[in-house]
Amino acid sequence: MKNTLKRLLAVLLILTLTTLIGCGGVNNLSSLDSVTSAGSDLNIYSSITSNNSSVGSTLGTDPSSSTVGGSSLQNITPSNGGAVTSDASSQSQVVKPAPKPSFDLQGIWLSCFEMPFMWDEKTVAEQKIDALMQKISANGYNAVFCHVRPYADALYPSNYFPFSKYASGTAGADPGYDPLKVMLTAAKKYNLQFHAWINPYRVTKAGEGEEAIADSSIAKIWLNDGSGRAVNTAAGVYLNPASADVKKLVLNGVKEVLNNYKVDGIHFDDYFYPTTDQSFDAKAYTQYKQSAAHSLSLADWRRANVSALVASVYSVCKSKGVAFGISPAGDISLNKTDRNYTTLYADIPLWISTPGYVDYLIPQIYFGYNYPKENARYSTLLNTWVTLKRHSGIKLYVGLGAYKMDEPCEDSAEWQGDDTLLARQVTDAYNKGMSGAVAFSCSAVFSEKQHNINQMNNMYTAIKNIRSK
Repeated sequence: MKNTLKRLLAVLLILTLTTLIGCGGVNNLSSLDSVTSAGSDLNIYSSITSNNSSVGSTLGTDPSSSTVGGSSLQNITPSNGGAVTSDASSQSQVVKPAPKPSFDLQGIWLSCFEMPFMWDEKTVAEQKIDALMQKISANGYNAVFCHVRPYADALYPSNYFPFSKYASGTAGADPGYDPLKVMLTAAKKYNLQFHAWINPYRVTKAGEGEEAIADSSIAKIWLNDGSGRAVNTAAGVYLNPASADVKKLVLNGVKEVLNNYKVDGIHFDDYFYPTTDQSFDAKAYTQYKQSAAHSLSLADWRRANVSALVASVYSVCKSKGVAFGISPAGDISLNKTDRNYTTLYADIPLWISTPGYVDYLIPQIYFGYNYPKENARYSTLLNTWVTLKRHSGIKLYVGLGAYKMDEPCEDSAEWQGDDTLLARQVTDAYNKGMSGAVAFSCSAVFSEKQHNINQMNNMYTAIKNIRSK
């Protein structure tokens, strides 16, 4: 009996080893890549129906927990294309390639500069906004990122900010209706997600002084009271990120939008610090250096100021069950020498790798494949973005520079001579693990120029092909 059992066990052992060697199981385990977050499909955005234009519910989150939308926020992992079990070194673990994420977001930015229809009386404005949202939806988009606070002002009645000049033509003047409500209503009518686009610190454009600011604006008071809470720079007037009052103002504005409007998300772009000049916030930094906690360099301190606001806005958004994301400058590096980190003081490595900052990032990779500077070419930047260590709960979408089809630029020949450029860019973004694309600007996307029409149609076809896989 014992001999029979021994023979049986020996046969089973031989069969097992033969199977492992035959399928390469033993050898392959020794050369596995580490885990990627690109395959993680956190449902920040709701599922898209078969026509790719309608959207369901937004993400729901318990702010007291460490998960978002049901996905764990515990593991920080590089985006390198493979998914691994909890113990990558164990010979008994089986590793399978992570599936590509669904290309679930097709969005468009609608900036304040493209809203002159706001100046019309309410009925006419409503008709024009409705027609625009209908066109956006009809072309397959499922999300709009609309300016609601472009310059420390508001495209809605606010207790904290004056009406924007982009709402009525005059800073501080009531347009006689609520532009945000009209835009949101139209977006929902056509099943578009609506993300409220806010510039947290910017008060005026470059070359504009305090005359461009409404008299009722708190920014004008701060600019003249010597507190340093608002500062005039070569880039325009900006609120000081170091100020606790500024942080409170921005947060109150975010809460106001979330309390009064059923938006799907809050969105920041890349306007953070306007300058590297030490004089911008010298008074505040001196006070910090004199405090007990004064270990940070000026640059690290500035990044910490911005990150503190970002984390606070994220927390507020989670309390309301909506998404929060940022579209940083496309320039990125693995050694923290890029414009985001060193000039804008946007700590992308922190935000993308750590829970509690953002649900998604949309890097503005507004460059072609043949851009004169090799380190700023589309392929180079795309590869760098997807290589960054990324938390499993964060999605990446690519920001596309469609506006370059109409504007002179260093790579005009490519943008204005290649009808397949945008199609290739969205395809490459998908193949690298990004989950969607957002185009800027609306006017270029819907231009009647034949080249623009060809470019956009090719891009739409590429997205349909992606989604059919």
